Amino acid sequence: MKIEITNFFLISKQSENDYKQVAMFSIIVNFGTRHKSFFVKLNKLSLYKNKHDFFVFNPLIVKSENDKKDFYFNFSWEMSKYILEKAKQRYESEIQLVKK
Repeated sequence: MKIEITNFFLISKQSENDYKQVAMFSIIVNFGTRHKSFFVKLNKLSLYKNKHDFFVFNPLIVKSENDKKDFYFNFSWEMSKYILEKAKQRYESEIQLVKK
């Protein structure tokens, strides 16, 4: 399995609590082998930051316009931690580019 962060945008938006939305991005999760593979793309993930912590917010996914039950796409704890680390690294490298 391979995870790639795409469409990474720096933003600055204060939320109601102490967290600040600092980036939005998409991820592509690629599953499979060399001979057969498939992927899932999730858009509009958000990276939030407060003084010491970061976290990734997974967007609400609407099943259909007629279906009243929406759901959140949840990752395992290990996968969430991995995505968070990749997003933090990308954020820090983007910030360094902006500062230059």
